[in-house]
Amino acid sequence: MTVRFTDEDIHKAVVEEEYAPSPFFHEEVYYLEDETTSTRIVAWSEDLAQMRRLFFRILKTFTPTVEVLLKVYVDEDENGENTIWDHYYADMEHDRLIRGVTDNEAFVFRDGGHQLCVRDLDTDEYIALDDHGLLFLYSEDPVYYGLFRECGFELREDEIIYMLPHYHSMLEDDACDRFIRGLGLELEPEDEEAPLS
Repeated sequence: MTVRFTDEDIHKAVVEEEYAPSPFFHEEVYYLEDETTSTRIVAWSEDLAQMRRLFFRILKTFTPTVEVLLKVYVDEDENGENTIWDHYYADMEHDRLIRGVTDNEAFVFRDGGHQLCVRDLDTDEYIALDDHGLLFLYSEDPVYYGLFRECGFELREDEIIYMLPHYHSMLEDDACDRFIRGLGLELEPEDEEAPLS
């Protein structure tokens, strides 16, 4: 992962060339640890206010208690093939998470050095805002298709930002520490597997 520190008003990941597709979402097949496959919905918009609106709309469909996992970029492995993350987590009322995200929007929606994952403890559905500014939804409930459309996203496949040469923008201040402290997230010990990881 190529990182550049910035205080500019830009996306989590920046493509070296022009990248500005209109807002889209579609199903994507991904591999599980046991090498079977599953599907998830991926969404992207250049408009961060639109991404914020979608994130909160999905979160408000979740039951009151959620599991939060914050993956924070540490480094690359020796071969430069895998990213090393610190994992911070906590269970909390989703209203508390909404307040925490609202109080730290620049970090959550602009900093490309982390991934924020939220799981509904009752349904196991979860959403993730990744380090590229993409939103992933892990759910088989078709009701979400209407929600994506209501938020202005078109159902279609398009080029995804992580497939293109890009770098990640990270905020230089203590935004990450403020978010962790504000939500009471705890660092997962290295010898344990983090929730949602």
